[in-house]
Amino acid sequence: MKIKLLLFSFLLFSYGFANAQWSPNNSTFSYDFGTGTGTFSASGSAQNSTTFFPSPSSGTAYAVIPAAATNVSMVLNGDNTMSFVQPATTGGSGLAKYSQTIIANASDVVVHKFTLSTNIISTSGDFVYAIGNKNGSLFAGSGSVFRSSVELFAALRLSLSGADIKFQYRLGSNSSTITTWTDVNTTTFAKVGGPYAIEIYANNSGSSKTYTRSATSYTLPNNKYHVWVNGTQIEVSAGVVDFPRSIEESGTAALGSGTSIAMANGVNLDSYQFHASATYNDAANYKLSNISLTYNIAPLPVSLSSFIAKATNNGVVLNWKTVSEKNNNYFEILRSGDDKNFVKIAKVTGAGNRDQELNYTFVDAKPLSGNNYYLLNQINFDGTVKSYTNLVQSVNFGLSTSDVYASLADNKLSLKILSNANGLGNIKLYDTDGRLSVHKNINLMKGTNQLDEEINLPSGIYMLNVNVNGNYKTIKLLKN
Repeated sequence: MKIKLLLFSFLLFSYGFANAQWSPNNSTFSYDFGTGTGTFSASGSAQNSTTFFPSPSSGTAYAVIPAAATNVSMVLNGDNTMSFVQPATTGGSGLAKYSQTIIANASDVVVHKFTLSTNIISTSGDFVYAIGNKNGSLFAGSGSVFRSSVELFAALRLSLSGADIKFQYRLGSNSSTITTWTDVNTTTFAKVGGPYAIEIYANNSGSSKTYTRSATSYTLPNNKYHVWVNGTQIEVSAGVVDFPRSIEESGTAALGSGTSIAMANGVNLDSYQFHASATYNDAANYKLSNISLTYNIAPLPVSLSSFIAKATNNGVVLNWKTVSEKNNNYFEILRSGDDKNFVKIAKVTGAGNRDQELNYTFVDAKPLSGNNYYLLNQINFDGTVKSYTNLVQSVNFGLSTSDVYASLADNKLSLKILSNANGLGNIKLYDTDGRLSVHKNINLMKGTNQLDEEINLPSGIYMLNVNVNGNYKTIKLLKN
């Protein structure tokens, strides 16, 4: 465990969006495209890579281009952005696709945020966004979202039509020929425009959900999603803001007459993709950045917001705060001198069930000399233990008088050092003029260390500096 010896506190939960969040429990996945550069293209053969894009914090980032898509590529720009680039040429078919699959801590409700910019001359071609769950090849393979899949929750499309961009949502598809897109408007996106800050609120939970945006609460019905662009909520039609999820059907019959294979409620929305077709008739560029997904996860038994340790004259004071508690029996405080071997030193009763903030304090009146590492455990009434190993606190309490004993007599420097861990130390002996008389490095063992050094020094007063594992003490010695 890598711990800096600083006084600091960690926040356990980070909401990721200053003005857009679920409540009360969130998990945020963020992704940018790094500062590296490169181009991913078909070059006459199909290309499928899990290493072209920077490695995400969880899951897999895919880059996929079929062999026929010779006139579209994906480019890392070196400024944390990625572009789908179509040069001013004709020909080619298929699509260039970036996808992210199996995001950790995903849930069935999510707000997906990203930034998009457009720079398009072409009068034809499509750019598609989709979100769902990876349980097949839709998000990982070379296919588009133009055929039915139980993996898909929703898709949006920017479809070029002359001088306009049609903003559309996908109503559904059968397994063979029919895919239905419905126009939303031609005013949200321009062919040369942006950056567009886009937010997709999606609900596949089985019941209505509430989210807060800019201090205003919004209700999102089940199997619906909301779309915001640059702070404006987009209407599906006049007065209607609830976009319907995509309804997939088996067979080849027209939509509404087949058997539904739509994603079941409760399935996590752990994957997304963007793709651009290679059927443009002129230059086109779509630039992506600032990708984040904030999930509404199941509430934890105890929501801990901070844990702080501070050295005082009375010992080490530990403070921690809970935002809410459920079935919280008690906390355990454990201490270690080496950040490895923790021993329980205290038990603090919890509040059981509580929806308000609560502050806790414990004073370690007899800390170890030198480094003290503190670990907090939380124990439910059923015995379940949550150990906050990512919040271990470190405090240096220095060396006490009993840790070091030294004498200077009969031309011998005698030194006894008590160390709470194996490590390194050294001693330096100075005369009253500041001249260094003795300098010796020491290999310390945990426990008592004895050092006897033969020296021949004149009578007088000397200052001994002792370093024990980075903790220092100065002792005045008199030689008769």
